[in-house]
Amino acid sequence: MQPKEPGIESAIEALALIVLGVLVLVAALLVAKVLIIILAPLIAGGVAALGVAALVGWARVTYEERESRHRLVIEVYRPLEFLLAWLLLAVIAAVILR
Repeated sequence: MQPKEPGIESAIEALALIVLGVLVLVAALLVAKVLIIILAPLIAGGVAALGVAALVGWARVTYEERESRHRLVIEVYRPLEFLLAWLLLAVIAAVILR
């Protein structure tokens, strides 16, 4: 499968995922508990990495609605790069939380 051609819709969706990752990080800063400090960088880094991957064409995120069922479909075309981006962004989020 080939990545979706970059367009305004995919860029907006990717930026929305990056913003969502930042919001998770901000929420963790507001509710600073031990479990949140461990999980928040992983969640924030993963969501932001998904946005970055969608922005550069490593992944595609689509929303499907069929017969009153809603699905978020995530297709990752470059898994190694995606995982490295996730790790890097999770480390950055962990440093920010400290």
